[in-house]
This record gives sequence, structure tokens and C-alpha cells, in this order.
Amino acid sequence: MHVRGMIEAITARRVDVGAVDSYVCDLLRLHDPQFMAQVKCIGTTSAVPIPPVVATAELGAAGLAALQQAFLAVAAAPELAQARAALLLDRFIVPAPADYAVFHAIHASSERYAGVW
Repeated sequence: MHVRGMIEAITARRVDVGAVDSYVCDLLRLHDPQFMAQVKCIGTTSAVPIPPVVATAELGAAGLAALQQAFLAVAAAPELAQARAALLLDRFIVPAPADYAVFHAIHASSERYAGVW
């Protein structure tokens, strides 16, 4: 179910609660505040990094460096100011691989409890 569907299910009382990614929630609050005014946040989980950008093919060191530089340049590009504001983005960073260790733990937990659902 997509986020709007989840929120519609909550407001229609088909479900009591639902999980919504905080970034998606913030985007909806910015772009559709009337829709988001129908629900309230009752709890949060620990913060985790936004999922990584992935490529379908090997980039190589030069390609990876070029892609990283392109993302880093977004913050200073005046022609992207409107897009940054619409997407609630200030800048990109190049994360350390260890920053994503939390996803390995989430995956392990989901594997451990896979039969519960």
C-alpha cells in the first residue's frame, strides 16, 4: 500500500495506525497540508539514513567519483534551488559505508521474524 492509501485507510477507519516514512510525510505536509491535517503522528522510530542511491551497472572509481561530485554540486546550483525546496533537500553527503550498517540489522531482524506475519 502506498502512503496516500495508508493515510486514506486510517481516515476511513479501515486501519487504526500505519507506518509512514518521515521524509515522505514531510513532503506531503509541504505539498498537501490539508490531506496531512487528517492524521497525526503518534510515535517515531530511531532515525536511519535515507536508502542509498544504487546503479544497475558497475561504475568504476572514476564513474563513482563523478556521480558523487554531481550530487555534491546540487547544493550550490542556483538553477536547482526550486527543486531543492520542493524536495526539502539542502544538500547531499557522501556517507561512510558504516552509516548503512543499520540496514543490515533491520534485514537480519526481518529474516528472524519472517514467519510471524
